[in-house]
Amino acid sequence: MTLYRASSSSTLARVTRFFAVISGAVLALSSFGCGPSGSGAAFDTKLASDFQPAHHSVSVLGVYKDGRMALGSWDSLGSYFAPALGPAPCQAGYDALVSSNQDLANAIDAYARDEGPSAKLLSQIAPAAQGDLILVVTYAGKIPDKQTEDPRAQAAPVNNGMGSPRRHRRSSSPNATGRDDDQLDIAASLFSVPQNRSVAIVKMAYRGESVKDAMTRFGAEVARALPDLKCARWDLAAKIDPAKIWSLNYRLLTSVITSVAPDIAALDLETKDLFLLAEVDEHPHPAELAAVLLMPKPTVTVIVKRLEAGGFLRREIDAADLRRFHLTLTPAGRKAMTLGLALLSSAFGARLARLSAAQQAELKTLLEQLA
Repeated sequence: MTLYRASSSSTLARVTRFFAVISGAVLALSSFGCGPSGSGAAFDTKLASDFQPAHHSVSVLGVYKDGRMALGSWDSLGSYFAPALGPAPCQAGYDALVSSNQDLANAIDAYARDEGPSAKLLSQIAPAAQGDLILVVTYAGKIPDKQTEDPRAQAAPVNNGMGSPRRHRRSSSPNATGRDDDQLDIAASLFSVPQNRSVAIVKMAYRGESVKDAMTRFGAEVARALPDLKCARWDLAAKIDPAKIWSLNYRLLTSVITSVAPDIAALDLETKDLFLLAEVDEHPHPAELAAVLLMPKPTVTVIVKRLEAGGFLRREIDAADLRRFHLTLTPAGRKAMTLGLALLSSAFGARLARLSAAQQAELKTLLEQLA
């Protein structure tokens, strides 16, 4: 279908834009050095400054070409990555999804057409990756033919939910883009599952006489830059368990509170006391505190009376509304609150330090969306 075909210039421009997006996503990347060039091949390899390139397991998502996921292209390219990933065939997750989960395959292809195989997309499918890295190959130009592939083979129809199935397009024939047969721009980008970010990209621009030779050298460059990788599969049935996420979050908060409970007790406070004191300035009425802290009103009343008796709170009739009390922190209450929050902040900060600054900002954004 001409709707999805691209001219030589538009194809190169699209791939160039995607390379730029990857480079922007890994702004902390540092030059690892270029592999041997010559004979028409120029290599550019970049790794995140804090990324250790060796000894990783890799789940291959697939190949991106002409602004879409290119079904079947990994069949032609996979063998050239054997020096990096090992001789055993690697499963391309996208290609497998086409036959096992058509709705998800459609969603991935649609997103990739709009945004490319970006870190945002990869973070969504990362739970299904059994490797700690996800590999996406992007190219424009000619790739070597797979000698054993039947050129008449077509992809299985995929139901797009619009009443009639559409076919996931296999990679175009070598001349479909209109590029010269001796030109190839290709990149292997790697996304870290545990770090939730792009961490490496290996690129090659080739202008020569043999794309087979070029791909052989590209595979060797990937192996050189990222030694001792091994292929990992996908768990295509993987689902996110909300209860598991809730449990992990509860365990985190409980561990932080438990770790500082003795120090908070030394301030003559319980943990709930500290949380209430921290909200008094913004919510000086007991009913408001009950709503903000998600506590029953009788519980708040008991805590307020205890803190008043301990000299941490002052409770007075609200001059604007004689039916309710107005709470104010005493100097002792403010001092105890400041010390207690510092204890919690230090304990939680030690755990946050395991995340990068970008991950901490993303966590804050996600928690604000969920709260």
